[in-house]
Amino acid sequence: MSGHKTDGVDAFLKEVKKHVDVAGSLPKSHGKVFWVQRSDIKVDVFEEWLSYSTPSQNADGYFTGAGMFSAANVDRGSSLLLEHLGSDLKGMVADLGAGWGLLTSRLLAQNNAVDQADLFEADFSSIEAAKLNVTDERARFYWEDVVILTGFERRYDVVVSNPPFHQTRKTEPELGQSFIRKAAQLLKPAGRLLMVANRQLPYERVLDHHFRFFENLGEAHGYKIFMARNPRPVKR
Repeated sequence: MSGHKTDGVDAFLKEVKKHVDVAGSLPKSHGKVFWVQRSDIKVDVFEEWLSYSTPSQNADGYFTGAGMFSAANVDRGSSLLLEHLGSDLKGMVADLGAGWGLLTSRLLAQNNAVDQADLFEADFSSIEAAKLNVTDERARFYWEDVVILTGFERRYDVVVSNPPFHQTRKTEPELGQSFIRKAAQLLKPAGRLLMVANRQLPYERVLDHHFRFFENLGEAHGYKIFMARNPRPVKR
């Protein structure tokens, strides 16, 4: 097990020690990794901990669990993006960083011309919750980290995304930028990207570099909506 000190790994280690003997630990670069012997694991304790991530319905009626992005209710950024999805989408759609499936759920409900929607999400609990929230038979689920996704040959007419902007507590614009680059790679030549971002994040230069056209569709509540289309050919 591992984690950053700023995310509470020391407190977690202390709690683990109450239940099992920790075989060893190593600190490095403001983080820590520790391990236990398999024979020392008290299964009932850890099963209880795992149950905390078992999806249950949130305030908006969607299945979510502890640790998932915006588990309590629909976040403002996604709500703003939903206002711009419309009902004219068609063909093949990808949802990058799909979380518990909000965008795809609404997208499929209001776009009958979509043939298939693929959800990509790195967090296992979130993609499992998405399967409960997106029951449309056109949906496909991929437990994949978008940032390192390779060898995927399918190309899409539309990509939608509310990309993450941090893995720790520090804002990391390069995360969202990597989602933009991946969207450009996955889209067909005439495809388009619809995404939401915090207003202060510097995505415009990356959008201009990877797409022939992009525009800001609107801003509200500290967020901005981008539409980009016609990805530029990938330079070899």
